[in-house]
Amino acid sequence: ANCPNILNLVNKTTLIEAMQIAAGATYAVCSDTSLMHCALLGGANTVSLSCGRAKDLFVNYPADSGVRQKVFLPSVRDAQGVGRIEDIAWQPVWQYIEEHWLKS
Repeated sequence: ANCPNILNLVNKTTLIEAMQIAAGATYAVCSDTSLMHCALLGGANTVSLSCGRAKDLFVNYPADSGVRQKVFLPSVRDAQGVGRIEDIAWQPVWQYIEEHWLKS
């Protein structure tokens, strides 16, 4: 969809540029968590879509921490716990965005 308030910067920025943009975002949907943490430093609401590498490291911050982020993992993973971002169920992602971002 063509929306002037949404920037899709996949494969269009350097890492440093992406980190700077993420740090200034109001809302950010990121793959994995590195850019998510840059966005969190700037106070953004974030969603991280992770493949599940080192699954135990991808935990959501406690609700009372004031950090506004959510990590989604794929429902299908191999024996090492690694999945594909494409296998993340999108309905819970959109439901989270609607409940936490669009109703504020």
